[in-house]
Amino acid sequence: MKNHSIIDYLLYLLLFVFWALVYPNHILFTEQLSIFLYTPEFWQQHALQPGGWSLYCGNFLAQFYINQWTGALIQTVLCAVLTTLSKRILIKIDIRGNLLLICLLPALLFFSFITPNRQVTHYLRNMLMT
Repeated sequence: MKNHSIIDYLLYLLLFVFWALVYPNHILFTEQLSIFLYTPEFWQQHALQPGGWSLYCGNFLAQFYINQWTGALIQTVLCAVLTTLSKRILIKIDIRGNLLLICLLPALLFFSFITPNRQVTHYLRNMLMT
């Protein structure tokens, strides 16, 4: 089995178009509600919380959402990484058949979490980190 098929790349392209053109306000909304500071105190504040590392990384990535195209690219790459990791896990545990639909399940669940909430990127990153 190939790692990526043409269908995968088309889905990633559609996902990018979705974030960039259909739903760009979500990316701008997320950027406006987050802050990232390059100070040790900011890191310590996040490091002491459960899931703080993930929140810290999310705030770092969200600062680039000021440009909707960069934000769309980041969201697409995160979903592509999630799909690729899902596919590798399924191959590792020797599940045969149409892996594409099963591998897309985590990314589709991510879309079910889309709300006007600044934590959306953190949900996806937490799914990747667990």
